[in-house]
Amino acid sequence: MIPETSLASSIITCVLFAAMVVVFYMVRPVEERKFLLPLAMIAFVIKAALVPLYFQFLVSIGFDGFAFFDSVKYHLASVKMSTDIAYDRPWDGYGWTFNDPGYGFIGAILYWIFGPNVLIPRFLNVAVSSMTLLYVYRVARMTFDERAARVAAILVAFIPFTLLHTINHRKEPFVQFLAMFIFFHAFCIFRQNKNLIVHVFFLVIALVGMRYFRNGFVLPFLAVMVVSFLISQRNLLLGFGLAGITVIAVIGFQVMVAGDPDASVAADVGRLQGKLARSASFSEVGGLLRYARMSSLTEIYKLPLALFLFIIMPFPPFFREEIPTILLSWANLFGVALLPHTIRGAWSLLRRSDWRAYLPVLIFPAVFLLLFSVIHVGLLRYRETISPMLMIFAAGGWVLPRNALLSGIIYGGLAALAVLVYTARFA
Repeated sequence: MIPETSLASSIITCVLFAAMVVVFYMVRPVEERKFLLPLAMIAFVIKAALVPLYFQFLVSIGFDGFAFFDSVKYHLASVKMSTDIAYDRPWDGYGWTFNDPGYGFIGAILYWIFGPNVLIPRFLNVAVSSMTLLYVYRVARMTFDERAARVAAILVAFIPFTLLHTINHRKEPFVQFLAMFIFFHAFCIFRQNKNLIVHVFFLVIALVGMRYFRNGFVLPFLAVMVVSFLISQRNLLLGFGLAGITVIAVIGFQVMVAGDPDASVAADVGRLQGKLARSASFSEVGGLLRYARMSSLTEIYKLPLALFLFIIMPFPPFFREEIPTILLSWANLFGVALLPHTIRGAWSLLRRSDWRAYLPVLIFPAVFLLLFSVIHVGLLRYRETISPMLMIFAAGGWVLPRNALLSGIIYGGLAALAVLVYTARFA
């Protein structure tokens, strides 16, 4: 059944969200606003124009305006939750009891105010994606320089992979925004920037927010901070002692946020084990992937191969011959094409004399790459969480002096990897 749309509410909300983006950047320092405001608005206009076009395209190919099953689930949850709000019913049942009810709740508020127009949450996705550019720019400038920061912001604004995720009815733009927001403030804390208390406050608020959008990512983010702190300590005994205190605090934090006295590391391990079991039930795949698929934590020895395939492979492990999945897979090829620059950018940080100062930048994508490789080998939508950080590395590598021999070796290796990708997925 094709969901309801309304031209009037679509135009009104699109204008309101555009104004929200303008206000978001107008209060920033002039050196940031001068570059980011035009970039964010260009990205907003392009993506907002694509939202109804993509919706009609999905309708024309028989998908009723939704590219994925999760999108239908979010829409139905928002409709039900908005009805509960409008008629003052108890906030329970479908939607409210999701593990991550945040996106459904935001959709419910929008539906309650403007009616159940399925395009409105997608316009909000576009606005949130445009606001994410601020934190991409700031982290890239702290890590590399002004030129790299501008390249990174442009890449994140217009890469096909991010564009497709943004115009779909999914929560990935919110998760990406929260991820970069969390990482920016964590990086400032790690570097002991001024206004430390402010950064800690925003970090805690964002972690609580992440609990309602993708609660499985709260502990990995805390793990990034703990691991970064541990490695940066020259006194390992002191580092491990403080890490032990941190672990206790983390468990307490989880109990407080989840409201579940049974929350524990063991419970999280059990949840991961359940994800692995469900992953093993996906459709069969050929090639190297059958050897990388992990069905339990006892098969952790498969992780190196799974990680390698996850990085280089643009196709999901349960690839179906459906147009939305095919489009998303081809869009991801752009990120794979930037892999040489990504590697050069990350390696340049390790070669610095003060490399310890950049540990969070390196550990953040590493931890999540390992996590994604363990769970599903290559679930495409999870890549959106670390895609901005990988684009920051790519921008850092892009602005480095050119090395013709190294570039030839890397791109020759990419050509060889293309053959391996085909073998890994389809052989």
